[in-house]
Amino acid sequence: MVNSARVFMLCFILTACSATTGVVPTPRFVEYERQLEVTGHGLLPVAKRPTVFIDTTHPVIVRAAHKAMVEINRVLPARIKLTTVEAPHLASITLQSASAQETHRFCGEETPTCALSIVDKSAGITKRTRILTADNISTWKNDHIDMSLGNAVDVAILHEFLHAVGIQGHVSVKTFPNSVMGHGALFNSGYELPEIDASLLKVMYW
Repeated sequence: MVNSARVFMLCFILTACSATTGVVPTPRFVEYERQLEVTGHGLLPVAKRPTVFIDTTHPVIVRAAHKAMVEINRVLPARIKLTTVEAPHLASITLQSASAQETHRFCGEETPTCALSIVDKSAGITKRTRILTADNISTWKNDHIDMSLGNAVDVAILHEFLHAVGIQGHVSVKTFPNSVMGHGALFNSGYELPEIDASLLKVMYW
């Protein structure tokens, strides 16, 4: 099933993919993928079932991780659903908490969490991901974001898990206001995986 991002572009354009996914391709999907390519690596799905090691006991982060996995697994087929493992060497996705200083060094100053992925562009896959989250994420804020509000932490972790399963980029908040992958505005979104993002996962994996 998993080949390259170009295969998925063809699937978006050709209506044949709707027969297996139930998703009717539209120009919005094509534009979504184009923006992912501009801002990151594009669509690089995982080649096998993702295994997750939660390398933190921070209660807010652990809760958010489990919620993100449930929400994503609601969409993914059984063969590719996220599952937890008990040791880091067994994991393709590792979630860690770190000091604000370390998170700032790896993620930049505009966010308290990020996904650091190893990808294989030639094979069209995401191989491994380290999700790094500041241990002060529940109180983190700057001039644009206040992580203490609403479901901000949950949505941010969901955003990073979507990177980990192959949505390697961001989309415009103006074009896709409901997408969790809208960089910056995701912290103001509702928690449920929006239909545009859920549909993309279905096209990628079903």
